[in-house]
Amino acid sequence: MTLQNDEGLINLKMWHTLEKKYAQYPAQPPKKSKTSFAYYILEFIQQLYEPSQLMRIAICCGDEQRFPEIFGLIQDASDLEWQLDVYLIPSLEKKWHAFIKKLECVVPTFFSKHIDENQIYTLVLDCIAPIALEALSAEHIEMIRSCQVQSGQKISLDIPSGLNPDTGAMRSEMVFKADMTLCRYAYFQGLFTGFAREYSGICAILMPEWPMILDFSTYLLTEEKMLSLWPKRVAHACKANFGRVKILAGQESMFGASVLAAYAALIMGAGWVEVYYPRGIAPPYGELPEIIWHPIDRTDELPQLIEAKDIIVVGPGLGFGAWGQSIWEWISTLPNRMVVDASALDYLAKDNQAKDNWIITPHPGEAAKLLGWTTEKVQSDRYEAIHVLAQKYPATIVLKGSGTLIIQGESSIQVCPLGNPGMAAPGMGDCLTGLIAGCLAQISNPLDAASLAVWLHASAGDRVMEKYPAMMVRPKILIEELQNHMQDVLCK
Repeated sequence: MTLQNDEGLINLKMWHTLEKKYAQYPAQPPKKSKTSFAYYILEFIQQLYEPSQLMRIAICCGDEQRFPEIFGLIQDASDLEWQLDVYLIPSLEKKWHAFIKKLECVVPTFFSKHIDENQIYTLVLDCIAPIALEALSAEHIEMIRSCQVQSGQKISLDIPSGLNPDTGAMRSEMVFKADMTLCRYAYFQGLFTGFAREYSGICAILMPEWPMILDFSTYLLTEEKMLSLWPKRVAHACKANFGRVKILAGQESMFGASVLAAYAALIMGAGWVEVYYPRGIAPPYGELPEIIWHPIDRTDELPQLIEAKDIIVVGPGLGFGAWGQSIWEWISTLPNRMVVDASALDYLAKDNQAKDNWIITPHPGEAAKLLGWTTEKVQSDRYEAIHVLAQKYPATIVLKGSGTLIIQGESSIQVCPLGNPGMAAPGMGDCLTGLIAGCLAQISNPLDAASLAVWLHASAGDRVMEKYPAMMVRPKILIEELQNHMQDVLCK
């Protein structure tokens, strides 16, 4: 497809294709050329600062492929009263001199593994590690280390040095921690998941209109796309039009998880929300009077209470005892659309049986159990992990965590760029499970339902974090914020 916006994400192989086709620099790069990445970098920097501000910029380079861009920046900034210092790792000294000699110009350059610690820079530009480099050298690592002590704003080009562009994993002990990452044609898929979220900062594409035909397999969840999935309510609607969610609880000490899932499904607009639980547990009638609380004495009562059209939630509050095992053995044989999470994923990991109308929602630790991997292996390549999960379990998969990933069978991967560390909180996954169930009650496609719920969950979490930046995001507060958030998003 043709990239017209910032939805499609590229990998290293695609980047190499684009570089071969478009990044052919002339022997003497033209000044302020609109086909030059340097032109757009400079334009972006000028928008960040007041024209009167004294600019001291350190350009840190450990990649000879960046020489044309560095020269372009220096050339284009020659009309400005800026101080531009170029720092290159010592092993590039001969290549730099050869490049400059060919261009017949003089550029102030420092060959060092370190930035001058006596200089205070307004901005540090990261061109340190080659994008395709597997492992960083000691020179690269030392230059990154010296950059981090600078107090000025830090900007990476294409990908922060030390990050794997395909996976977002760290390629060395040091990674350049950017405030912003400026990308040329499109975003690397590694920018938005796993460890990368800590280092990439705000991301922007500088040359989005570049003409290219690429076969994308990974996409960002965007607000525009998610709003197109929003379930509409016609004037003559009744609650039967919006589905019935049934949550199967089991363990008293975990009952709060079932309550959170029920609350989230209710806020998402499901027509009915019912919770089935062992008699003797006291549900919060007064707090959530809209929920149908249904005590049962034995799990064999459930077949008379569940209909084929019901959306089933199994896992939050289910537990690991005989009750939970009995429910799983029965529920896993049903044809219903189902959201499977928490303790139900342990049962799934043992019998490896899933259906294509299920949505399973593991966090990295649960994904590791489902795959027989370690959690570290899952986190080292979340894209590979979700692909293998989709091959093993024919369901819609939601791999939770920093940069949640979603896939259905052989379809493309959807990546959520939202969310924050404050959402690493007890009950947050139960809240997401309820939102997914509420969406699934109103949206027939499990991939669309999961995508909308994940995006809403993360964007509402960011909204709460803006209000309480020093706090953990409590799931209950997030759910309560959801209605205001949805109203604001829909009325933009």
